[in-house]
Amino acid sequence: MGISCQWICNIYVISIPIFCDLGFVILSPLTKALSMKTRKSVLTLGVALAIGLVATHQAVPPTPGPLEQ
Repeated sequence: MGISCQWICNIYVISIPIFCDLGFVILSPLTKALSMKTRKSVLTLGVALAIGLVATHQAVPPTPGPLEQ
């Protein structure tokens, strides 16, 4: 399995308790560092980051937010 697929799986799990846009802001520096270490394109890993975050946001109900009482 390639680094992009592993990155998507990791992001999918990490992003369950956080919002999609907040996860992108928090994990973007980690994506840049991973890109430099693995010599992969920042674009490739950035797209993998976006796929993982959006997939979790769409597939896992309830995303964080106000709860009804």
